[in-house]
Amino acid sequence: MSDERPNLERARENARKKEGFKDENGQPLPLHGPLKQLGRGGVGIELFFRTIRLSIGVFFLLFLISVPSLVQNVRTPKAESEGLILATTLGLPSNLCGDAERCPTLWMQVIPWFIITVIIILFMYHIRYLQRTVAKEVDRRFITAGDYSVEVRGLPLNASSEPFLITFFEQFGKVHMVSVGYKCGEFVQLQRKWKELGVTRDDLLARAAVASVEDDAGGASSARRADIQQGLRTKAGEIEAEMVRLEEAMRSLQANDLEPTGAAFLIFETEAGRRQCLRAHNLELYERIAEWFGVVTRRPKYLDMYKLEVTPAPEPSDVYWENLEVGPEEVQKRSVRTTAFSVLLILASFGALLLFSVIKEQQEARLIRQERLNVSYGVSGAAAGAITLVNTALKYAVIYLTDFERRDTRTEYEESVYFKLTWAYIINQSLLVLIVGAISAPRGARRSWFSWFEDGGAMTQAFYILLANAVVPEFVKVVRVDVLTYRYLLARTARSQAKLEKYWEPPEATLGEFYAGITKTCCLGLLYGPAMPIAYIVTAVALCISYMANKYALLRVFKQPPAINEGLSEQYRTAMGWVILGSIILQLVYTGNREAQLMPIWLVVLWALYKFVPVKWLPVFRLYVDLDSDDTGGRSFSSIAGLPKYSCPIVMPIQSVRAPQRQGESLSGVRPTLAEGAGLVGMLGQSVRQGLGMTGGGGSQPVQPVQPAPQPPALPRAEAQPAPQQYPGQAPPQVAPTAQQQQMQARPSQSLVPQAYAQPAYSQPPPQQPPQFVPPSQYQQPPTVPTLLAVTCPDNVGPGSMMFVQDPRNGQLVRVTVPPGIYPGNIFHVSIGP
Repeated sequence: MSDERPNLERARENARKKEGFKDENGQPLPLHGPLKQLGRGGVGIELFFRTIRLSIGVFFLLFLISVPSLVQNVRTPKAESEGLILATTLGLPSNLCGDAERCPTLWMQVIPWFIITVIIILFMYHIRYLQRTVAKEVDRRFITAGDYSVEVRGLPLNASSEPFLITFFEQFGKVHMVSVGYKCGEFVQLQRKWKELGVTRDDLLARAAVASVEDDAGGASSARRADIQQGLRTKAGEIEAEMVRLEEAMRSLQANDLEPTGAAFLIFETEAGRRQCLRAHNLELYERIAEWFGVVTRRPKYLDMYKLEVTPAPEPSDVYWENLEVGPEEVQKRSVRTTAFSVLLILASFGALLLFSVIKEQQEARLIRQERLNVSYGVSGAAAGAITLVNTALKYAVIYLTDFERRDTRTEYEESVYFKLTWAYIINQSLLVLIVGAISAPRGARRSWFSWFEDGGAMTQAFYILLANAVVPEFVKVVRVDVLTYRYLLARTARSQAKLEKYWEPPEATLGEFYAGITKTCCLGLLYGPAMPIAYIVTAVALCISYMANKYALLRVFKQPPAINEGLSEQYRTAMGWVILGSIILQLVYTGNREAQLMPIWLVVLWALYKFVPVKWLPVFRLYVDLDSDDTGGRSFSSIAGLPKYSCPIVMPIQSVRAPQRQGESLSGVRPTLAEGAGLVGMLGQSVRQGLGMTGGGGSQPVQPVQPAPQPPALPRAEAQPAPQQYPGQAPPQVAPTAQQQQMQARPSQSLVPQAYAQPAYSQPPPQQPPQFVPPSQYQQPPTVPTLLAVTCPDNVGPGSMMFVQDPRNGQLVRVTVPPGIYPGNIFHVSIGP
């Protein structure tokens, strides 16, 4: 650690690298670029912006269709107390002609409603069509790991090892690698805590390094400087000791028997193998019926007894490995708690609206007409502000609480956020206003909803809500107060580069919130549009603002979110279907004439056909699942550089607070900078720990920077051969294996190689004969004397890395950890059973 202060420009540059989406050259995508470029972020991102852009055009069209209704509303005589806002509304039903045959007023309203509803239903069909076409186009333009991968569920816990899975699934095509999901929730929590402590320790050491410079400038005594430095370094040493304890706890979890979750991810070498696997495990409806009646059984069984659930895999960045251990029942229980808290917030909003309604009635009773009008508008604006504040509280509460549900993937998390936020917004911002307006109607009124069209009633509040919704949420997305506070206030207190970069870290983007926002905007337009046609044009303008704000936020403010599929778009379409029904019901309420109500009743029939007729069976409306085309162009997974892989955290190497000792180098008082792929501790920690400086140095000693090691030349891949009878200068040690080695040999091998090394878990084909299933209780113990193999370190691993070698005698794969001081091209020896 040098006396140099943290580099602000470097922190800003690192933040820019994480913000938004990048092209193939690593440059930020332009704000004015085509939407197809956003397909790099997954189908869900491109569908999101295409949906907003189409919605803008649709709502402009709805406004043009409703212009005759708007003209009729303005020309209809109303009470003198009604203001400009209510002049554009439908008005009290008493203002309309009750006889539809002699007065065309009702038909001037009902016919545009019918046309508008038909257009919205057709628009929802088009969204379903977009989901298929955009998913297909994105799949063709961008090759991802998901194009080669499947997710497997329902695996037996005692037969989930990689050799069994590879042998079974290679009947469909060559398997590139298998990653089994293990219970790792506690391990991941320790990892996160370790990283947080590392940032705090770096900041303390940086403060100690610059303390002398600051105190010299202030005239502090040498004794005071020494005390300050000693105190900071002592705290850093305590934190470092805690980090070492966490490392030992993580190694202890790795050394124990790993418990499978029943889930695994397979990457096939070709897309054709993936398609064959999905076809074999996902039957058509008639095939499932035939299988249920026992007429035919086409689905292959794992180990001749287990039916597996095989589906297209999410992208590697989409998987929450630590949540795979949580069952669906527990997830549902946690989801109920989150929903209950949202209901409490909605009830608070309901109480606030009732309070504003009572205040308005009390004030209007003792004021003259003009003053009463001003008070009505003021109270309506305050009620709209209260609803907006409750929506903001709902947003942060739902996002925070949904983390505790522990969804398996980021897509499932986003869908859960969307579902809760959407219905909370619809109830709080749309329905509550109408419900409170009906409840607070004067006693003895013939229709309780007549009060909606009074001064300060539901329609006045709805107009203010439309305006607030068009500006406030989008402004909050673009101008993040929390981000500005971290970067320009708290960042001034950072004394280490790690702490400074943490303060400049871009925020996470919650796409479920983004989708819920446009659903809320469209809902407001559809529910209030029939009675207040100006709501259509306000909604169109709000969507224009939302389009620009969301695009800027995702490209320049937030981190690039993980790639998600079209699931959120499908949930948007489902929610909008129920919103359409609510709009039809309100049309029935607005029209008091039975003959005019026939039109909305026909709309209910049309809506039922849209909602319940399974048009998804038609190919043009079916969700896109690629089982026919070869969008990867026949390229194998191994031939494409840079594709990520699935890696369960608990079988990955552990970062160490101290680096392995190199030849001729002392680690006393040295804290190296860990580079990717170096300085990691493997599963077999006995030999690695001998090279760590666990007893030397400490956080309170002077810290010096360590220069990164030069990159070694590229060398051939690992080759395992029987070791010679003697080492150079000495005979090989004949020692019994440790208890940890016996345990590793006794259980099935867990084949996984760190993604950073791009080393396939099975570089050579597995044994031709399928392994015989043996229960864990019948595993044979290894012999007391191991056999030594000489292994050449390949060019993509280093000290502490995990790798697999193949025993030349029987073809079995053995997992080993590269010892300290071994670099590409060096030869080291490992002991294995006979």
